[in-house]
Amino acid sequence: MFGTLPRRVLSDARHVAARALTASAASRDKIIITGGAGNLGTKLGTHMVSAGHDVHVIDAWDPSNSGSTVPGVTYHKYDMLTVEPGWVDVVADADAIVHLACYNPYPEASWDDVNKSMQITFNMMTQASAKGVSRFVFSSSNHVMGGYKELGGPYYNTDASLIKPTSPVEVGTKWDAGGMWMDSTGYASAKVAGEALAESLTQSGTSTTQFITGRIGWCQPGENRTNTMSAGGTPTVVVDGNEEEGMEKTDRSTGDDTATNADAIADLFGDALESGNTQYDQDLILDWYRLMWLSNADFCHLFTKACTVELPEGTPQHVILNAMSKNDRMRWDISQTEQLLGYVSQDNAAMDIKYWEEQEHAKSKK
Repeated sequence: MFGTLPRRVLSDARHVAARALTASAASRDKIIITGGAGNLGTKLGTHMVSAGHDVHVIDAWDPSNSGSTVPGVTYHKYDMLTVEPGWVDVVADADAIVHLACYNPYPEASWDDVNKSMQITFNMMTQASAKGVSRFVFSSSNHVMGGYKELGGPYYNTDASLIKPTSPVEVGTKWDAGGMWMDSTGYASAKVAGEALAESLTQSGTSTTQFITGRIGWCQPGENRTNTMSAGGTPTVVVDGNEEEGMEKTDRSTGDDTATNADAIADLFGDALESGNTQYDQDLILDWYRLMWLSNADFCHLFTKACTVELPEGTPQHVILNAMSKNDRMRWDISQTEQLLGYVSQDNAAMDIKYWEEQEHAKSKK
């Protein structure tokens, strides 16, 4: 699957600390993170505060209820499903907005969830544009290009072209998550609709906001280690026992209309389950997701750059970028991300996999 490499990467925590120290402590840009009480927002807020930014979070959930607030972050509780003067006032004097908020952040989101996510994005994006916010960073998703899994598989080679930000969209990833049929078309539709709105606003001639869309790979909750990834493709489904300690496996025998058990899949598809089928081969599915890994440190670095870097003259008012770590053999082209933002990935899925395999081997020897 993956080749081995002679050294392991530094820990995410060390990466984040090192980058924070190199940031300008004098910088006090007001940066808003929508959905900032969640997985990605908490990581990014922690990093940005340590880098000296004035960080504000707008979220429907109050993290103080669970004691998970980030010191130095100012929280504003709004759901953004409606345009309210309270959160609009918070947005009005922002230097940059990172829009992470959505109604359901997982690829199995229902169409009702998708509709609400679109409304949240449309409200925030149009208000930011109307108020003249300088920079709007939109968190899109790899699932906008999920169809490329069937158009060449997970590995970059002569038969599988690079997936560029300018490649035609192939909305929705479809896969068998160990007996549960998954289809992210709805979730991805909300993301591609946000991308289209950003493009429309820039073409209107009335918006001065610079839009940057980052199509995020997979950045899991918590430590975000490659050895906790599974062919489930989402934190809510665990396949092949790659769950973190204390995490329960998902019961797939629910009888829900969206789920199909493994025996039924075998009866229906038979030979289609042979190795090499990118919708059913669990090794290929796992590699598809591992090869889009975005480490915690690289995520924080990339999105901070997207908020603060001075873009080259002539940069389009809306740019779409792939947001992954620099993983060996991946098809995702991050060259434009590197060139435009000065993004320097420090992590590599192959190296992280090798490190955790060595740890597991050493543990088994004790």
